[in-house]
Parts: sequence; structure tokens; C-alpha cells
Amino acid sequence: RFIFRHSSRASITRRTMSASNVDSSVGASTSPATSDSGSGPGQATRALWAGESGGHAYGAAQMPLVPAISFGYTVIQDWKEVALGQRPGHIYSRNTNPTLAVLEEKVRSLEDAEAATSFSSGMAAISNTLYALLRPGQKVVSITDTYGGTNRIF
Repeated sequence: RFIFRHSSRASITRRTMSASNVDSSVGASTSPATSDSGSGPGQATRALWAGESGGHAYGAAQMPLVPAISFGYTVIQDWKEVALGQRPGHIYSRNTNPTLAVLEEKVRSLEDAEAATSFSSGMAAISNTLYALLRPGQKVVSITDTYGGTNRIF
């Protein structure tokens, strides 16, 4: 059994990957499914299975695309706990989505990072980074030939 740490915006949860989740067609000792040290899963296994636990809807072998915009809860207390970050879950796809959660965990695992996030566009990534790191009145030194409309943000 392999343990991966998954960092969502406010909390860290544990996800377990058991040997039964690993594709049996992956070879033995020469396979990229094992790490060089033999102590954990290799990159190929992490690329396929990191962030995925349990079964998927409709018996899908890998995480299916979840095109839902919003997610419903039958009990308002469940919704409230998810909204406050007290338990994992999704409310609105602009913020979180099951498909993106798996993608971000795969990237986090492959990069051996504490966390990972994804954006819908390059400008979303640039503006999010700038707004997170800069405060009013601070300056940015940049070239004039930047990506997209980055100069407009400056």
C-alpha cells in the first residue's frame, strides 16, 4: 500500500493507493512502476494512479471527466462543512472539481511537491500569482514582450 498526501486549498487529506489499483500489465523489476529505490511507486504508476482511490462512476478504470458545474448535497450541514473547508468535497467547478483534483494530485506527486494547482488559462495563472504575491504599491520589473495581456495587469 502506498500513501499519498493530497493538499486541497485548506486541508491535507490522506489517499491510499493499494496494489489492487495498479494495472497488472505493468511488468516486474524492470518496470517504471517501481522507483529506483524500490521504496515506493515510480513515475509511471504515479502518473496513472496518484489521486485516484476507490472505484469510479460507471466502472471507469481511470478518473472520468466530470463536466458538472455545481454539486448538490441532500443535507445542508454537509454542504456547509464542504464550503467551510472542514471536509473534502466540491460545490462549484470554478473552485474545485473531481477531475481537476485528480490532475492536481498527479502533478503534485510527479513533481514531489507539497501541493499543486491548475488554471484554465495562462492569464489566470499569471494574474493569480501576481495577486497572491504583490501588495498595492509594489512594483514589478518585467520585459515588454510578455505573455498575453500581462502588461495590462501591470
